[in-house]
Amino acid sequence: MFDNRILISNPGKLYGRLHIEDLHRDDYVSSLRNRLLAEVFYLTGDIERYGTGFVRIREALVDYPGLAIAVEEMGEFFKVELRHSTEQVAEQVCRLLTALDRPKTRRELQNPLQLQHREHFRSAYLRPALDAALIAMTPPEKPRAADRQYVLTEKGRKKLLHRIRVDSQN
Repeated sequence: MFDNRILISNPGKLYGRLHIEDLHRDDYVSSLRNRLLAEVFYLTGDIERYGTGFVRIREALVDYPGLAIAVEEMGEFFKVELRHSTEQVAEQVCRLLTALDRPKTRRELQNPLQLQHREHFRSAYLRPALDAALIAMTPPEKPRAADRQYVLTEKGRKKLLHRIRVDSQN
C-alpha cells in the first residue's frame, strides 16, 4: 500500500486462454485453475459468480473517476494496481476550493459537489486539500468535533486565484 496506489501481485500468469486485453471487455471467459477451491469460496459467499471480478471492479470504479486500475503480467507474476490519478486529485481539490467560499461543514461541502459517499469525499477531496495545507479544520484542537468546519488557508486562496486566472486565460 502506498499513498496514491495499492499494488497486488500474485505468482503465476492468467490461467487458460485469458489475456490482459480480455479483462477490459465484459464478455471475457475465465477458466478455473482449482474447481474445488472456487466452490469453497462460492459456498462461503466470498464470490458471487465465477469469472466476473474484473467486470464488477470496472463497474464500481465508474463511481470513482479519480481511481484507475492497471493490470499486467511481469514474467511469471500477475500484477494489479489501483491508483489515484494526481491530475484528478488536483481537479477535485480545485472543485473543493471553489465551493469553500465561507467556513463550511463536510455536508455543506459535499452537497454542492454532488458527492454522496462520505469516505470517498474524505480521501479524494478533503485529505489531499488538508495535506497540501490548502484548507484547515476549525476548531483545529478538536478534529472530531461535531461542529467542525473547513476554511481556506492563505495558500488555498492563492491556489484558487491562480486557478481562476489560468481558466480565464484559456
